[in-house]
Amino acid sequence: MKILYINEDRHDGILRAVSNPNNENVYILPKHVSGINGKVYIANSFSKLYSNGKISRYNPRYRRKLAKEILRISEIEKPDVIHFVSSDEYLKLAGFTLGLLHNYKIVITLHWCQNNVIYNILRWILSKKVSYIIFHSINSPIYREKNGEQKSMYLTLPSELTGKIYTQEVAKRNLGIDTELPIISMLGTIEKYKGCDLLLDAIGKIKNKFYLIIAGKPKSISADRIKKAVNCLNDNVLLNLEYISDERFTQIICASNYVVVPYRNSFDATSGPLTESIRCGVPVISTDYGNLGRLTECYKLGYTFKSEDSDSLANTISKAIENGFEITEDFENYRNRLRTDSYRLQQQLVYETVCKR
Repeated sequence: MKILYINEDRHDGILRAVSNPNNENVYILPKHVSGINGKVYIANSFSKLYSNGKISRYNPRYRRKLAKEILRISEIEKPDVIHFVSSDEYLKLAGFTLGLLHNYKIVITLHWCQNNVIYNILRWILSKKVSYIIFHSINSPIYREKNGEQKSMYLTLPSELTGKIYTQEVAKRNLGIDTELPIISMLGTIEKYKGCDLLLDAIGKIKNKFYLIIAGKPKSISADRIKKAVNCLNDNVLLNLEYISDERFTQIICASNYVVVPYRNSFDATSGPLTESIRCGVPVISTDYGNLGRLTECYKLGYTFKSEDSDSLANTISKAIENGFEITEDFENYRNRLRTDSYRLQQQLVYETVCKR
C-alpha cells in the first residue's frame, strides 16, 4: 500500500511515530527528516511559508498553491491514501482546497478538538470532504458515512520519543540534583496557553516543601517573571529556560515525582509532556478541563485540579506530595497505548477501510 504523508508542521517527531515502515511511503514536507523511510518531496510552498513570516498558513493563495503542488505529486506517485498528518489548519478553513484532491482517498489527523458551535460546524463540513478523520482527543465526535459506516475515530497520540527511560536516582544524578524532596516539574515551550503562569502563582501557596524544575524556552512569559516567582524556593529549583534536547527532556521527567500540565481552557488536545510522562511511568498533575482532564481521570494518570485556578493547583500539588501515587492497571493500559506499533496497527486498519470503499 502506498501512503502519501503530508506534514505542514516542522515538528517531525510525530511523523516518525505514525509512518508505517511496512508501507511504500512518500512524503511532502517542509524539510528533510531523519528516521523515516521513503521518497521525500520538499514542497516549494512550505519553503516560502517558513522563510517569510508575513505569509500566513491560512492565506488562500498559499493554500491553493500547496494543494496544486500536492495534486501534481499525487498524479506522479498515485498513492492509495493521502494522509495529512498535522492538519488543524484544514479544520479552521473547513477543508478549503481539499476539493482539488477529490479523486483520492484522504485521511486527516486533527490534534486539537475544541468543542463549541463554530468548531462543531467546521468539523462536520470537513468530514464531508475527506474519507476519514483521526482525532487525538478523547472528546472527539463520531462521524459516519450515509450507510452507517464509521469514518472517524479517536487514537491515543503515540509517544514521539524512543530513548532510554531512567530510574529517578540515575536521572537526578545526571541532572546534578541532590535532594530528597519530592520533585515537581513543568516542561516544554513556555506559552501562556500552557498555564505556566498558574504554576508560578501557585508556588507560594503550596504548603509542603518540594523541588521545582521548569524547563523550556520562554515565549509569552518572560524569564524574569519566572525567576522572580521561584525566589522563595531558594536552592530547591532548577531552571532550564532554553530549548532542551529529547534526552534531557526524558531525564527531567524521570527525575520527577510529578509532571504538571496546567493548560488553560483555550487548549483542548493531547499534551506532549503528559504523553512522555506516562511513557516514563511518572504521574501528572493536570487541569480537569477537556481532553487532558478526562484522560487523567479515566486512566488514573495522576491528580486533577480545577482548571485555571492557581489555588486549586497549589492544594492539589500539596495533596499529591502528602498522599503519593500508586500506579494502577488503568495507568499501565494507557501507557501501552502510547507504543508506536499499537498506533500504526490501528492507523493501518483505517487505510484498509477507506481503500475498500
